[in-house]
Amino acid sequence: LHPASAREVDRPGAGRRLGCSGMTVPEHGRAVSILWRLRFVVLLFWATLTCLGAAFATRFTNNTYIDFSVPEASEGYADDQEFQRLFPSTEDPVTVLVRRADEGSVVGPALHNLTDSVVSWAETAALESSSVQGYFIMVDRGLPELGVAFVNDVADPNASTASLIVVSLPRNASGLLAEDLRHHVLAAAPNSLEVELAGEPYFLQASLDGVTHDLEQVHPKVVPFALIPFLYIVRSWRLSLITLACIAASAASAYFVMWPISETVAVANFAPSMMLSAVLATSIDYSLFLLSRFREESAEDSDAEGVKRALATALHFAGHTVLVSGTTLALCFFGLLFFPVGLISSLGLATGLTICISIAVNLTLLPALLLAFPAFFTRRGWCCCGGPRRARQRAEERRRVAELRAAAASSSSAEEDLEEEGGSGRGAGSPAAGA
Repeated sequence: LHPASAREVDRPGAGRRLGCSGMTVPEHGRAVSILWRLRFVVLLFWATLTCLGAAFATRFTNNTYIDFSVPEASEGYADDQEFQRLFPSTEDPVTVLVRRADEGSVVGPALHNLTDSVVSWAETAALESSSVQGYFIMVDRGLPELGVAFVNDVADPNASTASLIVVSLPRNASGLLAEDLRHHVLAAAPNSLEVELAGEPYFLQASLDGVTHDLEQVHPKVVPFALIPFLYIVRSWRLSLITLACIAASAASAYFVMWPISETVAVANFAPSMMLSAVLATSIDYSLFLLSRFREESAEDSDAEGVKRALATALHFAGHTVLVSGTTLALCFFGLLFFPVGLISSLGLATGLTICISIAVNLTLLPALLLAFPAFFTRRGWCCCGGPRRARQRAEERRRVAELRAAAASSSSAEEDLEEEGGSGRGAGSPAAGA
């Protein structure tokens, strides 16, 4: 390099024209300066919020519900209210489906004993005597013509292969009693019978189990596939660790924020799964914007000043894109709050808050990690330490840069001396100086 070029390279921020408009970015932005001073505070804040979210995430998911009530302003709501007035009910019916495990009639001693066991359970649970209905209950009461309604062969009940036992549970405690009934029936059923339970309490529990399965099994399997294009573009596994940290912090923080909200506002039971999907989409997308621009602007093994300059450029351009894109998406989801259906409005609230948290995480936690560990995240290659050979190469590069800067400084001082000598000589030889 020519000494003049060396002086230009050595001057911070010199000649850094970025963007299509040729706009020059300041060496250090105000946001980067603030994040540099508070980088460890930011890391501690998000780490604490992540731990709290992990501890209280199950409380939030347990507070979710599913409701198919019609909106109050609709005609269906008036019809539903009229139906409730004419046929008031405070019970949730639960159906026990009993079938033979082999070929043969289900009507026999095994079904009779199972029915008596369910009746004994109802008495233990302090339910009314009429809360259990079944074939043998009607037969024992001398009403066989009503008992045929609980078997699948009305003409010949003894040839039936399936039967029903209906248990009416109080609506205010149907969830706990339904779970207790399920354990009791499965334990009391003999091997000759196949037993299944159906009803609204089991439907709600099955939907909650599906959400839990998605959170624990499906989404963790999706993350590696989602990171493949990220690794291809960024080409750094170290930077992918920042993306994983942003995903964890965004998801846990969103669950922690929604937990107290779910205590007062009804939240749909599939909202947690939707929130995690939004976290995966936004965190990978936004971190890809920021980190790809950061990697373009940063040199290998950059020091703190180099990371600051690269991060200022990334936040100046990609950060603006993240903020505008995320705000637009969050406002779209918040628009669902105006829907009169509780399932849709609660989903909009939960997803909108999740996107806002994801924006905050990517614009604060991501830069804080880069500023706190600049040498680690700017190192190229797949090896963690780089090896002795790479260390010698970096030392040789630093030595050459130091020699170049020294040569540039000596050349600059020599030029200044020549200019001073030339000025003195011209001054001494002028007529005015001789006079």
